[in-house]
Amino acid sequence: MRIRVNDIPSVSIVRDVEKGCAPVEVVFNTPNTNIGQGRWTLGDGSEPLNGLTVSHTYTAAGTYSVVFSYWDEIGCSTQTILQNAVTVFEVPRAYFSYEPYDEVTIAHPDVQFINQSQVLGNNTYQWQIADMYSLPDVNPMVIFPKAGDYRVTLTATTKDGCVNEASAIITVKPDFNVFIPNSFTPNLDGINDVFLPVFSAFGLDPKTFDMEIFTRWGTSIYHTKDNTKGWDGSIQNKGAEPLKEEVYVYKLKYKDLEGKIYNKLGYVTLLR
Repeated sequence: MRIRVNDIPSVSIVRDVEKGCAPVEVVFNTPNTNIGQGRWTLGDGSEPLNGLTVSHTYTAAGTYSVVFSYWDEIGCSTQTILQNAVTVFEVPRAYFSYEPYDEVTIAHPDVQFINQSQVLGNNTYQWQIADMYSLPDVNPMVIFPKAGDYRVTLTATTKDGCVNEASAIITVKPDFNVFIPNSFTPNLDGINDVFLPVFSAFGLDPKTFDMEIFTRWGTSIYHTKDNTKGWDGSIQNKGAEPLKEEVYVYKLKYKDLEGKIYNKLGYVTLLR
């Protein structure tokens, strides 16, 4: 009677990725055999995978030891451990807030950005302020040059090269106000000689401006669509018929740059 004793099979295992930032997909295979059966224990608590070539995605940071169990075609078995463990690096969580949060206007265009990335001290940072410039600060202060929408992107990078980004749109609104005098003195002394609403530097759509002055009885005595020309206290600003001291009615209509329509009705006193 002859007894045949087979050698314990010898297999080697390799992977295509040794380390990376989570999530990391790794392909494991056995380059020196294509027959038999294999089972991979992947080290992260997941269910083992069957096959000579398998793919697995590691989603959490850590170092994972991989074990391969092998059975050849006649049932002989062996087990081997991947020479170098799979290393998965943690990806930072980029996040930020800013102040003021409720409203940013061109009159107060400075915004304080507050870096709330995790873990804050483990990363380096780069802020991209629209297409204007970038900053390496942790918590930068930014002054926006004009009204508009600005995309701000924070990039957090770990020492292992893992990257994460967070973005927000900062809307800088026109600081839109109007001052309407309640009296004026058209006596040619160079002080308060005309009645003219004064608008803030940003926000008025000048093409929509319309102002009309009436007597208390409803007679129109001045009308203009030019927001730079005030009423001088005469009929249609012709100077030939200066009007007496009295209370007059003004009617204003205009839009801001966001398309909002304003209608204002009020009184102005002409003083001599």
